[in-house]
Amino acid sequence: MPEAVGDAPSETFVSEALRPTGTGSVLPPRVGEPALPLQFVWRRQVRTVQSVRRAWKALDPDRTHGGGELYLRRHWFELQMDDGAVWTVYFQRQPASRRRAKARWWLYCLSSRAD
Repeated sequence: MPEAVGDAPSETFVSEALRPTGTGSVLPPRVGEPALPLQFVWRRQVRTVQSVRRAWKALDPDRTHGGGELYLRRHWFELQMDDGAVWTVYFQRQPASRRRAKARWWLYCLSSRAD
């Protein structure tokens, strides 16, 4: 785990699948966007989202049809969790493979900052 220097946050790369649980969502979903679950199961523990710190989207060129069109690949969220950690998660619009078709939510990294 990286060492924090002064007030710098300590960030850890994770890249593990998350499993949404429960029926609640943090925000009402907008058209074309995923509903952000209120809770996730990660490493056999249920974690609750306290707030959304920020959200953004990742666009990539469409490689299947050519041309200059862009395709929305991922929805990113920075989340304040119930244990004080800050998670950076993303929703993958298309699964990487059939075997992992249900793995759409991913924990990219977590941080100890709680500013």
